[in-house]
Amino acid sequence: MDLQKVLHEVGEVLQAPGAGQEDLANCETALERVLEQERENVGVWFMIATTYMRQRRWSLAERWLSMVIKSEPHMVEALNNYAFTLEHLGEHEIARRFFKRAHKLRPDDPALINNLATGYINNGTPEKALAAADKAIALQPDFNDAHWNRGLALLEMGQWREGWDEHAWGLKLDAVSSQQRKVRHYIEKDQHPWWDGTPNQRVVVYSEQGVGDEILAASMLSDASRDVDIIFESQPRLVNIMRHSFPGIPVYGTRKHKWKDLKFPNWSKIDAKCAIFELGKVYRNEDSAFPREAYLKAFPELVAEFDARLKDVERPRIGIAWQGGSPTTRIDLRTIPLMQWLPILRNVDAEFISLQYDHAGHPGFWQTVVDDFNKDMSVNVRHWGDDVNDLDMCYGGLIHSLDLVISVNTSLVHACGAFGVNCWTLTPSKPAWRYGVKGEHMAWYGDWVRQIRQKGSDWGPVMQRVERELQEWVEDADNRRVRAA
Repeated sequence: MDLQKVLHEVGEVLQAPGAGQEDLANCETALERVLEQERENVGVWFMIATTYMRQRRWSLAERWLSMVIKSEPHMVEALNNYAFTLEHLGEHEIARRFFKRAHKLRPDDPALINNLATGYINNGTPEKALAAADKAIALQPDFNDAHWNRGLALLEMGQWREGWDEHAWGLKLDAVSSQQRKVRHYIEKDQHPWWDGTPNQRVVVYSEQGVGDEILAASMLSDASRDVDIIFESQPRLVNIMRHSFPGIPVYGTRKHKWKDLKFPNWSKIDAKCAIFELGKVYRNEDSAFPREAYLKAFPELVAEFDARLKDVERPRIGIAWQGGSPTTRIDLRTIPLMQWLPILRNVDAEFISLQYDHAGHPGFWQTVVDDFNKDMSVNVRHWGDDVNDLDMCYGGLIHSLDLVISVNTSLVHACGAFGVNCWTLTPSKPAWRYGVKGEHMAWYGDWVRQIRQKGSDWGPVMQRVERELQEWVEDADNRRVRAA
């Protein structure tokens, strides 16, 4: 085996942003063969870790990188990649320390400076993130990731016009960037331009992130439909809600389909494409441009079904959700364990209904947890797992039969905002940009969505405040939902 030739060929593949999964799998196989002869070669370890990173196999990448750092503690690339990998594993505080170690060794490297900006974004300090991103851009003006971080910081600070311009750089991020925005193609060698606001065109708008982001950004679909002929590509789980709410817009639940499997481009001439948040550049450039009106529509038959199911409940009906996100989207900050809700569940005279959805691949998980919790703690939180996991049933029906929803930052909050359902959202001290950095209300929704913000890292004072204010809220009969006779 020509070791240098193999390493050179693998290195070229790993440096190519468009490398496919088959190419990366071949790299992995080649490096495993090399490892049989070069078991103590730190460079080979590093390349194996890089291969796993490109495949987004973060746990394996972390194992190999920790070995590299133990052997070469001043290897900047390893420190940087290790921190990047820890970010994806949800170890944000530890990642920040390794980013700083790498930056200290190479203080004028724009990539390392930008990684500090990423840490500041995750830490809820957008002003510091902006300063770091500006420094990185001064050193490398066309640095996509730094512009992206700059956009996130500006949006979090409510500087919408400039924020959207910078946020658009996220569509250019490479395959291993921390928050790569999705880019859709509709024909081979995609020749559709990005929509630039030109009216009287046919534009495919596509959902680019998760359920919550699609719900939030959908407020701009009606604006755009007045100017262009829209086709909307939705998440499959939301397609019925979107079709019901925007009857004049063709909606396809094909967001996760490969472009070769799409049918509508064969019968619809497409002039341009648009990631849904790019609509913000045209329609949400200042605070006064946010209408703060409900824009999604419930399914009346489903609301009636839940009203019938809860017809004997005379007390206020309050929905709760206590966990949101994943390791890469700050589940650590967006979780308030059920035990911390216990004083509220015991002391407030209300009917509590779980709105906690199961994570993908774990159906029925929360049903078991809630059942055991009820039994051990002598409380009675209702949990209809199948209905909560079905967004038509939950967002289009159940939440409209409640008087109030109390939730951590998750898609449920955006559903309440979009449908006009009263919601208290428990926002961590290090929030995502959508929640801003201060104030009780969100730019996207009306006053029915209210933020109760955490200070520091302790949820205890927040839950005490919720209990106190909820007691007062329950005692005020005017807060009850007006029910049909």
